[in-house]
Amino acid sequence: MAKMTSVYFVRHAQPVHGYADDRTRPLTEEGREDAKAVLAFLRDKEIDCFYSSPYVRSYDTIAEAAAYYGKEIKTDERLREREKGTDGNRHGMFERRWADHDYHEEGGESLHMTARRNIEALRDILRENEGNNIVIGTHGTALSTILHYYDPSYNCDSFMRIIDWMPYIIELDFEGTEVVAKKEHLYIEKKFQGKERADKPARKKLLYATGNPAKLTAMKTRLEPLGLEIIGLQEAEAERQRTLQEAEAERQSALQEAAERITGGRGKAEYIARSFFTGKFVPALIASWPQNSQAEQECRSSVDITEDGETPLENARQKALSYYQLYHMPLFSCDSGLYIEGIPDEEQPGVHVRNVHGKCLTDEEMLEHYAGLARKYGDLKARYHNAICLVIDERHVYSAMEESMASEPFIISSIPHKLGIQKEGFPLDCLSINIRTREYYYDMIADELDELAVEDGFLDFFRRFC
Repeated sequence: MAKMTSVYFVRHAQPVHGYADDRTRPLTEEGREDAKAVLAFLRDKEIDCFYSSPYVRSYDTIAEAAAYYGKEIKTDERLREREKGTDGNRHGMFERRWADHDYHEEGGESLHMTARRNIEALRDILRENEGNNIVIGTHGTALSTILHYYDPSYNCDSFMRIIDWMPYIIELDFEGTEVVAKKEHLYIEKKFQGKERADKPARKKLLYATGNPAKLTAMKTRLEPLGLEIIGLQEAEAERQRTLQEAEAERQSALQEAAERITGGRGKAEYIARSFFTGKFVPALIASWPQNSQAEQECRSSVDITEDGETPLENARQKALSYYQLYHMPLFSCDSGLYIEGIPDEEQPGVHVRNVHGKCLTDEEMLEHYAGLARKYGDLKARYHNAICLVIDERHVYSAMEESMASEPFIISSIPHKLGIQKEGFPLDCLSINIRTREYYYDMIADELDELAVEDGFLDFFRRFC
């Protein structure tokens, strides 16, 4: 019969958040103090050996206990925490990973990948230390993948239950490599904010850098499943103007206070009159005169939105970065290129869908221009290639132009639909015909149009980066 082996998994104490290098992220002062509770618990457990993730926060959490027993801590690279990619701990990512253990964000690991190496390390430790009492310094996700491996009912809710417990000690008793008992022993709840991000997230506000109401409405509908709050340029500009007005009101109030302070409270009128005759108070007032902050000056400045890229991706990026300089908030911009088969290069619209020969066309002028091309060359087979650029801040800029964002090929007819333009900002829908059914888009039902839409590509993009 196999001997009983007891493993005390110790999730690390509170680490410093926002630390650049995850491997060397240290414990906070409070975390180091809480690590003493780990020693207090393990003091009478007759520990035979100590293992740890190589990450500093896990090693340091069990260091005092190892020193008490006079034991070396053996680090094993396989025990490290899940490798986190881009925005790996943002809202929705916890649930998505636990729903699909093979899913991982760009640059990150899936739960399966994390579990595979942690279980491999654990089995080696059990084989080498049968019948011993073992301590393993670990992490929240790494530990959770081990617990799920031995108990498949351990799920996202189970993970969220312990997310703010730092440190946390759970004991698994093994006969060979089989778990025969499990006991929770210690936890100290801390403010990690993981639970807030996952359970009670604030709706993320994003500016869609468009002044086209129809495009704004369409994008709000497209991104509705993600729970994002989307605003347009009109709303963003209104907010900016309110901010400017509030700043100006504060500046005027401070100016009045400065004048009264310099004049000894005798009032602005008296001060101005005396300053003209004596010049006595002018230097002092100028020195205390409230100045516009740099942020206000930047906010007052306008930007020249340049769109001279050769591809939709270049234009989307140019617009997004320019608008970010004006509004200083998370935003995204989209751009499209219309590509038509069988027409000369000089007539190919590309990124200049609405701008023809240097002129920005109205909806009616666009309708006439593209109907004219169809009359000249016959029905046109066309496709939109779409691009997007998302700016979270100056260091986090993401862009894409992927096949999943491109429209299905369609026909541009020379004959407009009998209803004419029905949606302002989308005049070509009046000429667009489904290649397969030969129906005008205007005659198709919503479900059929959904099959032609590009929601999946945009949704996947925002899921990756928001």
